[in-house]
Amino acid sequence: MRANASERPRPPADRRLAWRVTLALLFIGGSLLACGPNFPNMLLNQGDSAVMVAPVASFTAELERMQLVRPRFPTRLPVNGHAEQTLESELDDLSAALRQSSFPEPQIATLVKAHEQERRKLGALGKSIEDARLQPRVLEGLPPEFADYFRGSIAWHLGKIDDATAAWENLLQRPAGERHFKSTWAAFMLGRTESTAPSPNWNRAITRFQEVRQLVTEGYADSPGLAASSIGWEAQAHLKSGNYARALELYLEQASGNDPSAIVSLQWTAERALNQDRATLAPLASNAKVQSVMTAYVISSMSGTEVAGVPFGPVARWLEAVEAAGVRDVASAERLALAAYQSGRMDLARRWIQRAPPGSIAARWLQAKLHLFDGELADAAALLSRVVRDFQAGDDVARNKPTNSLAASLFISTEGAIESSISAPNQILGELGVLRLAQRDYTEALDALLRSGFWVDAAYVAERILSVEELQAYVDRHWSAPPADESAKAEPRFWIGPETPGQTRTALRHLLARRLARQGFPQAALAYFPEVWRDWFQTLQNSLEQARNMDQPKEIRATAWFEAAKLTRKFGLELYGTEVGPDWNVYEGNYTYGITIESRIELPPQSILAPRSEELERARGNHPEPEKRFHYRYTAAALAMQAANLLPDNHDETARILCIAGSWLKNRDPIAADAYYKALVRRCRKTALGAEADRLRWFPRIDANGKLLPPVQPPKARPNAPDQPNINLVHLD
Repeated sequence: MRANASERPRPPADRRLAWRVTLALLFIGGSLLACGPNFPNMLLNQGDSAVMVAPVASFTAELERMQLVRPRFPTRLPVNGHAEQTLESELDDLSAALRQSSFPEPQIATLVKAHEQERRKLGALGKSIEDARLQPRVLEGLPPEFADYFRGSIAWHLGKIDDATAAWENLLQRPAGERHFKSTWAAFMLGRTESTAPSPNWNRAITRFQEVRQLVTEGYADSPGLAASSIGWEAQAHLKSGNYARALELYLEQASGNDPSAIVSLQWTAERALNQDRATLAPLASNAKVQSVMTAYVISSMSGTEVAGVPFGPVARWLEAVEAAGVRDVASAERLALAAYQSGRMDLARRWIQRAPPGSIAARWLQAKLHLFDGELADAAALLSRVVRDFQAGDDVARNKPTNSLAASLFISTEGAIESSISAPNQILGELGVLRLAQRDYTEALDALLRSGFWVDAAYVAERILSVEELQAYVDRHWSAPPADESAKAEPRFWIGPETPGQTRTALRHLLARRLARQGFPQAALAYFPEVWRDWFQTLQNSLEQARNMDQPKEIRATAWFEAAKLTRKFGLELYGTEVGPDWNVYEGNYTYGITIESRIELPPQSILAPRSEELERARGNHPEPEKRFHYRYTAAALAMQAANLLPDNHDETARILCIAGSWLKNRDPIAADAYYKALVRRCRKTALGAEADRLRWFPRIDANGKLLPPVQPPKARPNAPDQPNINLVHLD
């Protein structure tokens, strides 16, 4: 049954204001989960924030998608470090220069090798050198441009900056035909010298770095890729001098050449620019490329976001600057809508959504969130359903594939979960599942949560909300058993939650099998068990069938009851256990974190996605018996009691069964175990186990087969040791 639009009226203004503050805290944190040991992502314990959470963009993916510039110069990334790459480039250039001068090959090899030895001595300069042989020297026979450059390098490493500058300037004053190989090197080092001086001259540094690229354009050699490197160095000079726009343009060009350091530089520059005043931001907003980079950074970091709706803070100033600049292009609209939504400026988000392309998945996703913000559940669900279909079909602006859209780079940041983030397609489909649950479309909610990878949420709906008939019909319709040859190829165990369609099929059918078994439909359950558990479940059913056969002698029936009890205790989690609470098979029984009826009830009642009364009634009705942690242990103990009831009093086997069954419960639930202790003492006091239980006033120590173990003795005092205090020994099986 669908919820109509009038079921949940638009929330009053004071409630919407409270939502804004709550959402602000959510957007700043960017987290869906508290910390925990590899817990999976969940939605149904988050209330409205599960759907209202702001997505975040991938900065790198956005830059690659927008392709704002194309690289002009190739980037050479070092393989063995910058020093080795520089040395290799110089030696290669030297060999080429000597060959052009018609040097004989044997002499070329000798001179190159000798120069390499001198070149490697540069690393020791500036340190205490007593041996003159370790001082680098310019060799006879080096081409003049190599000699000039090496003299400058020696002086630079010795801290003699004026001498280094003079040597490199002398190189650049040589005739063009005499400085083909080292001109770019000299110009680059002159730029670095200006940048790293105690009082940097940024204008001269910028001129030198531009000269490097001009020389390369004119045909001078650039074996180490200095033209590409000069872009980043010039960008740094502009940044230091306060020209953020030019710095961002250059870092963007550097990034287009696949230099990974440029991405960090762009983020650092954008962060600094965001914290400037409005006058500084204005020209950045007016520059199309720079505005795109800045907005991409804002939506990928949510840097500086303040309390939602408060018109101050770096992001708010940026949005105001963009508005003032009159930006209207549709390519920017969806990104700016996201930035506004992230900062809690719903009014701005609405305006930018209206300017976005009609087919924008990101804009319509945000619009669905705004519908929910306004209390319009039905509209939010309808729009989100269309977004899901379009994303799955590959629709977006001009029928482009989603991989070319903003939505493809969006994700939800998480903490304490298996995945560090949730992809946009999974989050959107998961949000639709949350809305379907609120609309009481329970089967559709299960399908959306299941296919979006929110396994714990899906398991809660499958176990506690759907009736067993509804669940079985859904599984048969959408997740029927695979062919025999396919099912024989068992996939590895997943942790935590299924990750592939095959694992999802197996996990869901196993969940249904256990639920059918708990509700007394063993024959129906058998078909849904994974092959690895099917034989064990059949063995258990055979024991139960023999135990219930009144034509069999009591001893045989008792043995069958106890065999069934032991199987239930050993394999109960896999044969009867719940996927979520109270048994938590999803964590192999090790943890108790996830979606429960209690966690649903604890959601704020004013939340538009708070559980309806029908959901809670279903959840209360679909529970295991008893609804206690490891409930199958109680079932196993009850089966053992059936066995003991068929055996005579003061019989060793009777005592053994009662002692074992009580030991299954004594540590976790002493009150439930007390019934087995009293039966043991009352019925079997004359046996060894019963007598020891009577003496201890509790269960005695037994081994795995129920054989009485001797009491634990306190450790003996060591010779000449001081008196030991009394030790209260408590044995816990």
